[in-house]
Amino acid sequence: MSETNDGPLMRLVLLIDGVMDRLATIFLWVANICLFLMLVATAGTIILRPLGMSFYWLWPWSMVVVVWMSFFGVYVIYWRRKDIAVDFVVR
Repeated sequence: MSETNDGPLMRLVLLIDGVMDRLATIFLWVANICLFLMLVATAGTIILRPLGMSFYWLWPWSMVVVVWMSFFGVYVIYWRRKDIAVDFVVR
């Protein structure tokens, strides 16, 4: 029995693949928005601190945003078959 690429199972796999690819794009945007909001909030706190205004509640929320940003980002990296590497050249 020969398999064809037009069968119902292949169409389902291609549909799920397209959905997962769109989800990766959405997650990429969510991770970037999380990073942007975290940077703006932290910079705002640093700038406002000399004026006597400080938002001490930002530190715990920044950690929460980092965790969620990592979750969203790892999915994107995994789905797009990218690699996370840290290279050091020691001489």
